[in-house]
Amino acid sequence: MAGPMRFWLEGHTLTEVVLEGEVTTLYRGYRDVDGAPVLVEALNEDYPVARDVARIRHEFLVMRGLVLPCVPEALGLSPCRNGVALVLSDAGKRPLVERLRGGRQNVGVVLRLGAAIARALDRVHLVGLVHKDVCPANLLVDDGTLEVELIGFGHASRLLREDGRIAAASAVEGTLAYMAPEQTGRMNRVVDHRADLYALGVTLYELATGALPFVMEEPLELVHAHIARAPVPPHALVPELPRVVSDIIVKLLAKSADDRYQRARGLEADLAFCASQWEQHGQIEPFPLGRHDLGAELVLPQKLYGRERERQQMAQAFERAASGRLGVIVLSGPAGVGKSTLARELESAAALRGGVFAEGRADALGSPAPCGLLSSALRDLVRRILGGPPEDARAFLRELARTVDAGAAALFALVPELEAALGEREAQPPMSAAASSGKLAVLVRGLLDAASRQGPLVLFLDDVGAADADSIAVVRVVCADAAAKRLCVVLSRRENARSDEARPLDVRELRQAGVAVTEIAVGPLAPSDVRALLGDTLGAPEDRVADLADVLAAATHGSPFLLREALRALHAEGFVRFDAGAGAFRWDVELVRDHLGAEGARDLVGERVAALPARSQRILELAACLGPRFDLGTLACVAEREPAAVAEDLWPALEAGLVLPLSSDYRFAHAHASAAPPSPGEAWDVPYAFSHERVHEAVYARIPASRRQDEHLRLGEILASRGEHGDSDMLAAVRQQNRGLASMRDEGKRRALAERDLLAGRRLQAIGALSEAIGCFEAGLAALAGDEPHALWFDLTRELCACLVTREPSGAAEALVAALAEGARTKLEQIEAQRLEVARQAAADHPIEALRVGARDLGALAFVVPDSEAERRAALVREARSIEAELAGRAPGSLLSLPAARNPEAVATMALLLELLTPAGAVSRSATGLVAAALVRASMAHGNTEASAVGYAAYGAALFVLPELSEAGQAFGDVALALAEDLGEGPLACRVHLAVGSILHARRPRRLALFHFHRAVGQAAAVGDMSTACRASAEVLAARFELGDDLARACDEAERSLALAHRAPCGQVAADLATRVSLQAVRSLLGRTRAPGSLDGDDFDEATFFAADERAGRARARFYGHARRAELLLLHEDAAGAAREALAATPGLADVEGEFLATDLPVWLALALLLDSTGFPAERASRLARVDVILAVLAALAARCPENYERKWLLVSAERARAAGDEATALSLYEKAIRAAAESGVSRDEALANELAARFHLERHRDTVARAYMGEAYQAYLRWGAITKVDMLRERYGFLLPRRSVGPSAAPLPGVLAGEFDLGAVMRATRAIAEEIVLDVLLDRVMRVIVETAGAQRAVLLLDRGSGLHVEAAMTIDPDRVLVGVEAARVAGEELPRALVDEVAATRAPVVLGGSRGFDRFSKDPYLAERRPRSLLCLAMAHRGRLAGVLYLENRSVADVFNDARIAVASFLSSQAAIAVENALLVASIQRMHEAQRLANERLEHEVRVRTAELERELLERERAEREKEALHDVMLEAQEERLRELSAPLLPIADGIVVMPLIGVLDERRAAEILSAALAGVSSSGARVLILDITGVRGASASVASALVAAASAVGLLGAEVVISGIRAAVARTLVDLDHSMQGIATRATLKSAVAWALSRTQR
Repeated sequence: MAGPMRFWLEGHTLTEVVLEGEVTTLYRGYRDVDGAPVLVEALNEDYPVARDVARIRHEFLVMRGLVLPCVPEALGLSPCRNGVALVLSDAGKRPLVERLRGGRQNVGVVLRLGAAIARALDRVHLVGLVHKDVCPANLLVDDGTLEVELIGFGHASRLLREDGRIAAASAVEGTLAYMAPEQTGRMNRVVDHRADLYALGVTLYELATGALPFVMEEPLELVHAHIARAPVPPHALVPELPRVVSDIIVKLLAKSADDRYQRARGLEADLAFCASQWEQHGQIEPFPLGRHDLGAELVLPQKLYGRERERQQMAQAFERAASGRLGVIVLSGPAGVGKSTLARELESAAALRGGVFAEGRADALGSPAPCGLLSSALRDLVRRILGGPPEDARAFLRELARTVDAGAAALFALVPELEAALGEREAQPPMSAAASSGKLAVLVRGLLDAASRQGPLVLFLDDVGAADADSIAVVRVVCADAAAKRLCVVLSRRENARSDEARPLDVRELRQAGVAVTEIAVGPLAPSDVRALLGDTLGAPEDRVADLADVLAAATHGSPFLLREALRALHAEGFVRFDAGAGAFRWDVELVRDHLGAEGARDLVGERVAALPARSQRILELAACLGPRFDLGTLACVAEREPAAVAEDLWPALEAGLVLPLSSDYRFAHAHASAAPPSPGEAWDVPYAFSHERVHEAVYARIPASRRQDEHLRLGEILASRGEHGDSDMLAAVRQQNRGLASMRDEGKRRALAERDLLAGRRLQAIGALSEAIGCFEAGLAALAGDEPHALWFDLTRELCACLVTREPSGAAEALVAALAEGARTKLEQIEAQRLEVARQAAADHPIEALRVGARDLGALAFVVPDSEAERRAALVREARSIEAELAGRAPGSLLSLPAARNPEAVATMALLLELLTPAGAVSRSATGLVAAALVRASMAHGNTEASAVGYAAYGAALFVLPELSEAGQAFGDVALALAEDLGEGPLACRVHLAVGSILHARRPRRLALFHFHRAVGQAAAVGDMSTACRASAEVLAARFELGDDLARACDEAERSLALAHRAPCGQVAADLATRVSLQAVRSLLGRTRAPGSLDGDDFDEATFFAADERAGRARARFYGHARRAELLLLHEDAAGAAREALAATPGLADVEGEFLATDLPVWLALALLLDSTGFPAERASRLARVDVILAVLAALAARCPENYERKWLLVSAERARAAGDEATALSLYEKAIRAAAESGVSRDEALANELAARFHLERHRDTVARAYMGEAYQAYLRWGAITKVDMLRERYGFLLPRRSVGPSAAPLPGVLAGEFDLGAVMRATRAIAEEIVLDVLLDRVMRVIVETAGAQRAVLLLDRGSGLHVEAAMTIDPDRVLVGVEAARVAGEELPRALVDEVAATRAPVVLGGSRGFDRFSKDPYLAERRPRSLLCLAMAHRGRLAGVLYLENRSVADVFNDARIAVASFLSSQAAIAVENALLVASIQRMHEAQRLANERLEHEVRVRTAELERELLERERAEREKEALHDVMLEAQEERLRELSAPLLPIADGIVVMPLIGVLDERRAAEILSAALAGVSSSGARVLILDITGVRGASASVASALVAAASAVGLLGAEVVISGIRAAVARTLVDLDHSMQGIATRATLKSAVAWALSRTQR
C-alpha cells in the first residue's frame, strides 16, 4: 500500500509499507546505488529497548548464514535513527496474511501452499534452525507459483532443542495464536522443530476454514486452549474439505509433539500426495499419515514411559491441593531415574487450573543468593508470575506488598527480582538470630500465599538431600503449615543420600500435623517400557527392538537418563543408523552389546564431555566449580576473558545438550564474532544450568582432586576483586575462597578473608540463613587460626555463638561461649559473653542457671532470685518500695522524660537484663519482676532505651498481682505503652503490648486487651519474634472465647496461629499447647470433636495430654485444659464434672496469676458448686462458704471494671440467692445479669444467664416464663456459634423452643441472615457500637458487626476528619483481620473504586451493584475493571447533616448478596456508627488533651524541682558572674560605641584629594554631631580638597537631616575644602527650600557617580 513513509533509511528509497506489526514494520523499496529491490525490516519505536535491537541483529546473523531459495538473502544491517534496520532481497512476494483477508482458500491452494511451507521448513530444519514464529505474517507467497519465503527469524534458535524453562522464565515470544503448547512455557516439554509444525498446522487450519482454531481475547485463555482444548476438526466447519486433509491438520495440532508429524519432510510428502490426488481425481482417498516421517535424525520422544501409576498418584495429590488443602508429594529414587521429569508433569496441570509451577534445585556454590534451594525455587516462581499476564502480576505484587514490611530485605536477598518490582522498603530493624530465622519463614509463607491467590501453586524442590539446612528448615515449616491453601509442594530426593546432608523432612511429622503426604518411589524402567521407548524412537514394532531393548536396559539399569544417553551415543557412532533405501533404522545387537560393555562400564556422560573441544572442556570445568547453575558474566569473569569469547567456547556444550540456557537472551550472547558491533551498554548476562546433575558431577570429576582447592581459591579471589554486584558477588567469592582455604598461605589474605566471612555471615544471619552464616563464621575463625587480631576474633566468635545458641544450645555452643568469655578483654566484651551464656542456658531450658549467670557482676543493679515463691514476692515488694523511694514522690509517668541512654556499658547491661527476662518468665512472674526491677533501676540511672519499655511493662505486670501494688503496676504499664509509642513501636513493642494487655482487664474493657494482643501478634510476626507471636495468639483465642466472639471465626484464626507457632525455631512452645487446648474447646462447641464436651479430635488426644509429665511449659497448658473442660462440662449441664475440673485447675492459678483467666475460672467454679446437686449435704456449707469468698472477690473486681466483671458477679449472685432460697433476689439478679451481658455484647455470658434463668423458672413450673428465657438463650448460643450446645438445648428443652425447625444446619451463618433479621440482635449490636468510646476498639467492633450483618467479605471505612475522606479501618474475612489507622490506609488505600466512593460522598445516596447489574456506570474505574466483585454496597455515613464518612462493602463470591433487608440494616448500623465514631473522636481528643496536660504537669513538676536545686547551687556563682559580666559589659559597650561612631560616618578616600562619606540610616542630633566631627577630622588629616556627602541611603526627609547636611558642609568649607552632596531626593530638596537654608558653596548632584565626576573635575584644574 502506497503512502507517505514514516521511516527513511539512508541509501534506500522506501515505496511501500508491506506489513506493520507491533514491534517491527516491513517496508518495500529499492537500493539507491543500483536500484535493486529490497525489503527493509525496522523497529517501530523511536527509542526501542535493547532486546528489540538485539533481535534485529540476531535475525540478520541467522539469515546471513542461510543460502536457501526459501529464505530471502540478508543484504546487511543499516544504521538508522532508532538503531539498525535489516535489509533483505526482494523477490516480489506478498505476505500470506493478505491472501487470508479474502477468506478461506480452496483445497488445491491449501495443499500446494502447505507443501511449499513444509518444504521451506524442512530446509531450514536441516541446517539446524528452529524458526519459532511461523505464521502468515512471516510467510511471503508468490501469487502465481505459490512458492513461499520465510522471514521473521528474530526468535529463531540455532539449538535443535530448547528447554521449556526458557519460555517459562521469559516473556512469551512469537505470535500467541500460532504458538505450540510447549512454547508457552507451561508444559514439561522441550521446544524443537516440531513446534514449527504445530504453527504450520494453525496456518493450514486458517487457510482451510478462514478462521483460527482458537479465538480468545485473553492471552491466558489462549494459552489454556493451546494446552488443553481440542480444536473443532476443519471438515466439521467446511464439509467439502477432504477428511484426510482435515486429519493432517488435526495431527499437526496435537498437544504432544510426539503425536505430530516428526519431520517437515514427512508432512510435505503427504501434502504433495494429497495435492496430486486432488488435481487428478478431485478427491483424496484415505491413506496412512506419516509414511515418510522417519529420517536420519534421531528424535527422542518426550513422553514418559512406565509412569502411569505415579502420574495418577501425583494428579490425585495435586487435585486435593488445588481444591484448597496443602499437599506434599515426596518422590524418591536413584539419580537419573526421572524424578524431575515426573514432577514437571504437573506444570501443565497447574497451568490448566490457572496456577503456577515453579522449581528449584540445590546449589551450594553457584547460587547468587543464600538458601540456594529455596532461592532458586522462589526466583523461578516470581519470574514466571511477573512474566505472565500483567493483571496477574499486579495482583500478586499487591497481595505481596501487604505482607512485606521492614523485613523485606530478607526476601529481596532471596529473590532480587522483587526489589525492583516492589520498590524500596523501610530498613530492616536489627534482629536476633532466632528472630531472623523465624521471620524468614513468615516472609516465604507470605510470598507463597500471594502466589497461590490466583490459582494453585506447585513448588518443586529437586534433590532436597543436597540442599542447605536453611532451605530445609523453611521448607519444613511450609510443609507443616496445614493452613496453607492451594499449595502443592513436590520434593525429590535420592535413595542413597549422603550422610552429611541436612536433617531431612520427617514424613511422619507432617502427617501428624494434618498434612496430606503422598510418597512415590520411582524405580527403573521395566523392560516393556524400554521396548516401548525404542519402538517409538526407531519407528519399529516392539518385537523388532526387543533384543536391543534388553541390551540397553541391562547397560543402563533401566535409567531413563542413561538410556537416552546411550541411544544418542549409539546413533552418533553409527551403531544405530538410518537406511534411506529401506526407510528404517538398522542395528546389530551383538555389536551394540560389545560396544556398551559390561553393566555400568561405559561412562556415557564423561565420553560426551571428552568429545568436546579442549577450550570447551576447560570452560565447562570452570563452570562446574561455580555450581550446577552459573551465568555468563560470572563465568567470563573467572575465565578472565570477554563474554563473547566465553560464549563461543560454551556453544559446543549447548549444541551437545550438556548445558542448557535458561533465558532466550542466549541467542544474543552467542553472536558470531563477525556480527555487527553491539549497541552501547548491550550485555547479555545469560543464566545457564548443567542439563543433569550427572553432567555436573562428570565435569567436576575431570578436575584433579589436588587442583580443586587451588581452583576454588583462584575463582574466589577473582570474584572478590570484581565486587561490582554487591552482596551476591561477595557471597560467591566467600564461598569459593572458603572452599579453597587450605591452599591459602598468605596471612594478610587469610585475615582479609576472615573479615569478608564476618561481613557475609552477618548479612546471612540478618536474613535468617543461620546455617550458612555459621559456616562463614567458622571459616573466618579457621582463616585466623588464632585469636588475633582480637577484635576480629571476638566478633566472629560472638556471632557464631549467637547462631549456635539458636540452633544447638547444648552442643558446640557451650564450649564456644566459654571460650568467648575467657577471651573477653573489655567490660563490654564481658557483658556480651555473659548475655550469650544467659541466652544459651535459657535455650537449653535451664532458667535457674541462666538467672545465676546473668546476676553476676551487675554492681548496683545486682539482684538475687530466691528459691521459694514467697521469698521472691517479698523481695519484689522490697524492690518496689526502693524504686518508689527513688522516685521521691514523682509519678511513674515522669520516667518518660528521662533522656536516652548513651553509655555503651549501660546499654549493654540493659540488653543483658532484657535477655534475663526470658528465663525469669520460665520461673515465675515474681522472678520476672525482680529482673524487670533491675532494668527499671538501670533506666532511671542511665536513661531510657527500647529495652526500658519492656522492663516497665514486665515490672508493671509483676506488681499487678500484688494487691497493695496493683495500681502502681498499671501505671508502669501505661508508661511502657507511651514509651514504646515514643520510640516508634520498634522490634520490642510486641512484648510491651502482650504484657500490658494481660493486665488491662482490671480497669479496661476486655476487648481493649484483645486489641493489644492483636497488635502483639502482628508486630511479633513482622520482626520474627515467634515466641511472642505464639503467646499473643493464645491470648487472642482465649479473649475471643471469653468475649463470646463467633466461634467459627475464632477457630480459623486459632488454626492460623498454630501454623505460626510451628514456624518458631523452638517448635512446640507452651503458648502453642495452651492454644491447642483452647482450640479444642472451640472445636468441641462447633461439633468438630469426637463427642460433645470432649477435647478429643483427629490431632489431639485428651488422655495423652493430661497424662503427660509436668515438664516446663506443661503446667500452664494443663491449667488451660482443666479450665476449658470445666467450661464445656458446665455448658453441657454436667455441674459435678465441671466442679471436679475446676478444682483440678485451681492449683494452677499461680501459673496464671494476674491474668484474666485467673479471675474467670472462679466464676465457673462457683457456678459448678452451686449447680452441682450430687454433693453430700455435709459439703453444702463449705461449698457456699467458698462461693461467698469468690463473690467477694468478684464484687471488688466489678466495682473496678464493671464492663468485664459485673455480669459475672450478678450471675453468680443470682445462683447464690437461688441456692439460699431467696427467689425474689434471684429473679432480680438474673435480669440484671442478662442486661449487663447484653450491654457488654458477650453472647456467651448472655446465653448462659438466660439459660440459667430459664432453668430456674422451669424448676418452678413456670413454663411460659422459662420459654422466653430459653428462646433468648437459644438465639444467643446461635450467635456465638456453639452448635453442640444448640443441639443439646433442642434435644433437652425442645418443648420450650419454637416449633419451627431451626437446627444447626439451618442456623444462620455469620454474615448470612435469613429472610427476617433478629431485631434483638441488631439492637444489641447497636448498643455495643454506641457504648464503645475507645476509637480503635470501636472501629474494630463497627467493622465486624457490619460485615457480619451485611454478608460482606471485605469492608473499608473512610472517615472525614476535616481534610477529606481517608481510610481509617478495613476488614477482610479471609484472612480474618481488622486493620485500623495507618496500617488500614497502607493496605486498603488503593483497593477501592474511587469513582464510586466519590459519587456516594457527593450524593449521599447508597450505591448497590451485583451480578452484572450497575457495573457499566463505573466501567472505567480501575479497581472495578480489574477485581470485579460480584456484589458491592457503598453507603454514606452522616450525622447532624454532615458527611462523617463512607462505608464500602463487597462480596467477591456471591452475586446480589446485598438485598433490601441487608441494605436497611447496614444503613441503620452505619448511621449509629457515625454517631459513635464522632463521640469516640471527641473522647479521644479530650483524653489526649488530658493526658498531655497530665504528662506536662508531671514533667513540669519534675523540672521545677530539679531546676530549683540547680538554681540554689548556681545562685552565688551567678552573682559573682553577674558582677564580672557588668564590668565586661561596660568595656565592650565602650568599644562598641567607638566602633559604631566609626561606622556611622565613615570616610573613604577614592582619589587624591577626594573623600566620600556614605551616610546610611536615620540621622538624629547625636549622629549629626558625629558626622560633623568625622568630616572635619577626616578633611583636616587627609588634606582633601573635595568631600562628597552621599545621602542616598538616608531614610526620611526631616528638618534634622537638612540641618545636619548644611552644618557639615559649612564647617568643611571653613577648612578650605569644597562639599558636594549626592543622592538628594525630591523630599530632601523640598525640606531644604522650606527651611530656607543657605546652600552657598555647596554643590549638589543627583547620584554618587555624577558627584565623583564633579569632584574629579575640580581637583584636576
